[in-house]
Amino acid sequence: MTRIRLAMLLAPAPEGRILGDTVRRQQGRWADANEHYRAATSMRPDAAHLQVNWGIALAQQGKLGEAVDRYREALRISPRSADAHHQWGNALFAIGQLDEAIGHYREAVLIDPAAAEVYSNWGRALAQQGKRDEAIARYREALRVAPHSVPHYNWGNALFAAGRLEEAISQYRETVGIDPNSAEAYNNWGRALAQQGKWEEAIAKYREALRLKPNYPLASANLEQALSRVGQLPAR
Repeated sequence: MTRIRLAMLLAPAPEGRILGDTVRRQQGRWADANEHYRAATSMRPDAAHLQVNWGIALAQQGKLGEAVDRYREALRISPRSADAHHQWGNALFAIGQLDEAIGHYREAVLIDPAAAEVYSNWGRALAQQGKRDEAIARYREALRVAPHSVPHYNWGNALFAAGRLEEAISQYRETVGIDPNSAEAYNNWGRALAQQGKWEEAIAKYREALRLKPNYPLASANLEQALSRVGQLPAR
């Protein structure tokens, strides 16, 4: 193993994640990443952040059980690792164990009350349970801690699901104000407009989504439907 590879893996989070596992994961070099994490954790058995980062890599491979083992080990080493609780919650969310996921999100924010991403993911889990008002409260908390686009987008989705279309549109507008490249927000904004019968405005939003993300089948299908409704494209 080269010194550079070890340095990348042994660097503390988030530096280690940025310099090391992100590059490997993006290249799809899962086996190589796992081998190096195994070696790195052998050299640094007290490094909780390495266990968390290895767990993230395993989760992205779909190996959620093994990922949870890494998060559990991280918490054995460092019981107050908010990141380990957060990522464990994400793994549970992915397999639909929402109550258990929420338990870990709750633990994470007790340890790190400034963890905006945790509040946002906690909100997503609540929204999946149909607890939209509670979900919105978590999104609000995420935005209070650190204003960024994801809680606005998730909040918009919760409002859309509740039929509160104008409020949903307001959140999608906030999302693209922060992240103008959010094709998903433009697409869902278009869906909300279409629900209101504002087809021309919806078409403009779908087109913007496709400008940002040309290979976006959902936006393409929504655009085709909208065009057919205004007579610009024959319905199939």
